[in-house]
Amino acid sequence: MSRSTGTGTERHAVQGRNRPASQKQANRSHAGLRSLGERADAQLKSWKILREPRCGPGRAGHLCEALAVLRNHRATRTA
Repeated sequence: MSRSTGTGTERHAVQGRNRPASQKQANRSHAGLRSLGERADAQLKSWKILREPRCGPGRAGHLCEALAVLRNHRATRTA
């Protein structure tokens, strides 16, 4: 069994630093879309009807979709 003889101050390559520009752009685009989805999830959690559903999980999913559509429709009308 070999042991590390280093002092613990070795530097490691930063992950993602040497990525091509196309990969960096794809990651930025994906992060933007992901942030929208996470924000929508956080906003839907504040709805009482979703915290205490009186229906099955399948129907709750459809309810989430409907609420998201209504929320986005209202946001685009006021913007």
